[in-house]
Amino acid sequence: MYIVTFYSFKGGTGRTMALVNTAVELAKRGHRVLMVDFDLEAPGLDTIKLARPRTQTPGVVDFISRYCQTATVPDVAQYVYKSPGESPELSNIWIMPAGLQDDNYDDRFKQIDWQALYKDKDGFLMFEDLKAQWENSIDPDYVLIDSCTGHTDIGGICTRQLPDAVVVLFFPNEQNRRGLEVIVDQIRDESVGPHGRVIELHFVVANVPDLDDEDEILATNMQRMQQSLKYSELSAVIHHYNSMALLDQAIFTLERPRSALAGEYRELTSAIVRKNLEDEDGAIDFLESALDGRRGRSISSADFESGLKDVKTKHSANPEILRRLAKIRKQQRKHEEAFALLNQGLAHAPQDPDMLLSRAELNAQRGETDLALLDLWEFFKLTSVPSFDLAIAVRLVRQLAPDFVSHLLASPALESADFDPELTRELEASPKTLELAERIIRRGLTNGAAEARNELILVLIGQGRFSDAEYELRQKWPNPDVMDIAGAFNSAMANWGTAGVPSPDRFSLVLRLSAEYDSAKDANFKQCMAIANWAVGDLEKAFTESQDSAAIIASSREDSFSAWSYLNVSPEVFLKELGEMEQMFRGQRQTPEFIVRAKSVLF
Repeated sequence: MYIVTFYSFKGGTGRTMALVNTAVELAKRGHRVLMVDFDLEAPGLDTIKLARPRTQTPGVVDFISRYCQTATVPDVAQYVYKSPGESPELSNIWIMPAGLQDDNYDDRFKQIDWQALYKDKDGFLMFEDLKAQWENSIDPDYVLIDSCTGHTDIGGICTRQLPDAVVVLFFPNEQNRRGLEVIVDQIRDESVGPHGRVIELHFVVANVPDLDDEDEILATNMQRMQQSLKYSELSAVIHHYNSMALLDQAIFTLERPRSALAGEYRELTSAIVRKNLEDEDGAIDFLESALDGRRGRSISSADFESGLKDVKTKHSANPEILRRLAKIRKQQRKHEEAFALLNQGLAHAPQDPDMLLSRAELNAQRGETDLALLDLWEFFKLTSVPSFDLAIAVRLVRQLAPDFVSHLLASPALESADFDPELTRELEASPKTLELAERIIRRGLTNGAAEARNELILVLIGQGRFSDAEYELRQKWPNPDVMDIAGAFNSAMANWGTAGVPSPDRFSLVLRLSAEYDSAKDANFKQCMAIANWAVGDLEKAFTESQDSAAIIASSREDSFSAWSYLNVSPEVFLKELGEMEQMFRGQRQTPEFIVRAKSVLF
């Protein structure tokens, strides 16, 4: 149960309408919501266009009056009614009104001595009992309290004792700034008071005129409000809205959901949810803000850790949340806790691909290769896996058990995978998976992926299917005169594979096109230029380009595509292949690996 008080120092901010629209939006999102009318001097929550019972229900004033008379906390169920509306969105809304609106309401209200209630009659404990009854009797996800305005005893109950969060609505003028400054400081002081309660504050500028601010009147006032109230950002802005529907107290999030006003109420609702770690959406947003670096400086490390523990306790059976918690602990190098969280999450969602992959990675780090491969085996049995995760999983398999890679050919995950260059490049690291890479690439070609044909040409050459590669080159460039440098080089290499000897004319075209290509830091480009220069007889330039390629790959330490093997290889293998190339440059009997591989298939 998460209690949110809606407070404004002055009237005219649309506080009650903001509360009701928030309640309906929360109900539309599947939450159980209790609305409580604590604006006892000017009640009106029960006048909003929500269905209510034919007979009046007593409320807050009657509840307190009964307690004062009997010294026993009444049963709250007698003072709350459920909205009997037929709309599904309203099936989870309860209302505790201010009280019976009869001729004696004002007398009953004025007879309550708030100071005596707290000093002599354990009023604090009565309200704590009320909160407990709300939770036990109604079990709401959210309790939204409509507070009275100004500096009052009732306002203190609503803004400091009862809530987990307070929505402060204000019109940006000096009267509101001066009045709210005191109230906001009192709310913040609760964190260092005897109960040590941190109450979340949401600041909402309301009833703002949607007009040009040529003289920066609004901007100046807003800056003054921000400095005085010490907030970093607004939770929402609710503009003045000209509509006769407001006279009828229409609920915009229900009746006019596409209106600008409904959108602003939804923004406020989302801001409230994001700060509620009991809410799955709020907990996920809290975790995502840490994962993508949005946590910022507004929360200390201690509060962040406290939040993580709170989320773990409240959502111990939620795999979506456990997965994110594990990622955060993994980032923090708290591997044992991350491992435990993944085990906990997989107990509830044994086919979650992200958690299976994460646990495989942790098992690999722990030296548990067999356990890591078991997780990867389960991972590849799935039929709906993000391509990015598939690329990571293929790389991990190659690192742990290269001979196991061939088993991936028939895996459901890869057979149903969408084209993604990162995935296919991982599959281009082994001759055994080039066929699978081709199948995935052809799916991308069918779906119109722009990069698919380029990748297809590479894997066809890598498989020794040189005629097929030249066919695809003609499909991409029907007019060879407009072929780019990559196409020209691959065409020359495919022709070499078919003819058995390199064509100086084709490689001369590559060198002419290279004048327009700036890739001084690309090891693969330098390697290609070395081969092209050798093919036209410029040995000095060939060695220079090869040595430049070696220097680049040695400093980058990243995998690179090699024109010698037509595979994606490690820096160590790339350097070895450059050495074999240079042996060929010196006249020794060396043949590019992709051609040797093609001959071995033939014979």
